[in-house]
Amino acid sequence: MFLLEIDEPTMLARIDARQDNDWGRIGDTREYLRRFLPGYQARLRASGAIPVDARQPLGQVADAILSRMLANPATSQAGKPGDQPAAPDPGNRQASPEDDPSTISRAQAAVPAPVRCPA
Repeated sequence: MFLLEIDEPTMLARIDARQDNDWGRIGDTREYLRRFLPGYQARLRASGAIPVDARQPLGQVADAILSRMLANPATSQAGKPGDQPAAPDPGNRQASPEDDPSTISRAQAAVPAPVRCPA
């Protein structure tokens, strides 16, 4: 699990810059995010999340995540071993480029992974 560490001014600037979603710019949502951020980041740090400096340009953030995943394949396995689907039988199909993690594009990496919230 990765923690995209971001400071409040950067987070608010990115929210203000987006055009497709008003959440975080209207009503009480902005104040909610301002209050939520410090505790959320602290909880993820305490649970062992891998910190990534998300103040950098988004392409660099994606590259940092990919480089850590490719350097240590264990970081790309979310949850416990029992949470993972069974691996397909390699005898049933031909290998494809999708099987090689080094072929992941930046666009594919930008798709957010599910977030596990502490219970």
